[in-house]
Amino acid sequence: MKYLRLLRFQNLLIVAATQYLLLYCIIMPYIQYFYAPLLIPYNLKLELQFSDFNFFLLSLSTVLITAAGYVINDYFDRKTDFYNRPKKVIIGIHVSTRAAMAIHWIFTSIGVLLGFYVSYKIGFFNLGIIFAIVSISLWFYSTNFNSQFLVGNLLIALLTALVPLFASVFQIIPLNKVYALHLEAINLSFHKIIVWTLGYAIFAFIVTLIREIVKDMEDMEGDSTIGRSSLPIVLGMKATKSIVLSLISLTIVALYIALNTFIESELHATFISFIYFTLAVVLPLCGAAFWVFKAQTAKAFRNASHLLKIVMVGGILFMIIVKLAISGII
Repeated sequence: MKYLRLLRFQNLLIVAATQYLLLYCIIMPYIQYFYAPLLIPYNLKLELQFSDFNFFLLSLSTVLITAAGYVINDYFDRKTDFYNRPKKVIIGIHVSTRAAMAIHWIFTSIGVLLGFYVSYKIGFFNLGIIFAIVSISLWFYSTNFNSQFLVGNLLIALLTALVPLFASVFQIIPLNKVYALHLEAINLSFHKIIVWTLGYAIFAFIVTLIREIVKDMEDMEGDSTIGRSSLPIVLGMKATKSIVLSLISLTIVALYIALNTFIESELHATFISFIYFTLAVVLPLCGAAFWVFKAQTAKAFRNASHLLKIVMVGGILFMIIVKLAISGII
């Protein structure tokens, strides 16, 4: 159990679920119900070129690198964590520092090697460099960037946005190799899949950024003690609250705009989508905003952080609605 806590097992499940739901609820349904029928007159059968096993290796690589990032962050964050959450400190108490460092390097090495392998399988070996860059970024986040004003928050948000992007890129590149010319002949591309993927990447970026800032507010006392320059320390709690509340408000507005434009035209399931968005995404966002607005203690900010994780999960699970709509079930 202590190792599962160290690796943030629940978060790793979210990472894997994001990639697999994108594959089975967006990429495959669009291939089956939209793109494949358009190529039938050309006697072409449209099929994914990136195998299930290779996709599993891609997801495993993403999960391992993410887990390694959690471990190294806890390793270098021990002093701060003793201030902010002493009961949750694992490294140095339940897991030795040597074991933690070994886990980090083993997971990082396997994750990066798998990244290069799946990049080779789609004919872009150099794409594996991105996996190495992500791992290096997580190391420097733990040693330097998380102490700097906003840099660490933006970096983690950006890396989170890569999770859905990886899932699509490794499917679309081999598809384009085989079918791009045929799709161009009928003036089509895989833009629908790309738009959904970018939408989820932006959603992941914004929600993660908000959550990282909220966590900085939760940890403000301990961070201040060790000399960090987080957003609430530099700008003050009042200004940081205003920024978070503004970001949440803009996110809600953007979601409903997306719902009433792109999602409506794509899914024709506006009512169901509206109800789902409101209950699973917007209400938790409003709850998080309430806790941030009223917060005077670390516990209140922690409640907001938990609600923001629910927002992320709710957004990810909307892919199931997408699949049901594309396949004509709803």
